Amino acid sequence: MILNIDQLEKQLDNEEFQEIGSMASFKVLETQFQMFIKSRIYLDNEYVVMTRNYFLQYTQLEILEFRDTLIQHIESVKKSIDKTALHKREYDSRVNERQMDTTEEKVDMSKALDASLVDIESSGTESKEQDTSSRS
Repeated sequence: MILNIDQLEKQLDNEEFQEIGSMASFKVLETQFQMFIKSRIYLDNEYVVMTRNYFLQYTQLEILEFRDTLIQHIESVKKSIDKTALHKREYDSRVNERQMDTTEEKVDMSKALDASLVDIESSGTESKEQDTSSRS
């Protein structure tokens, strides 16, 4: 379980946020917590009683209270992942839009330059023809 927490933390800290990787790590972790909590709540033997007592001493919370708090935190992490993913998609969309605008401006500029070169070449040709005819 610790390994999956570390993986989720790495995914969330990664500068290049990856929604799929973060959500996959989150789902594995959420499943493990659910299995952990459910497996120990319903068993009723000495081991479970001892485990509950140790758990209470260690966390200062009953298992059900800890579970509810944990679920709230898990939901908070999930919302954070979703929010970060949305911001990333919006940012990528704006960047792509700017790149498209820049590309269109470059194309327009090159068309304008090509058109002005054509005008210069054709006016140069006309003046050469005039020079030739005036010499004759």
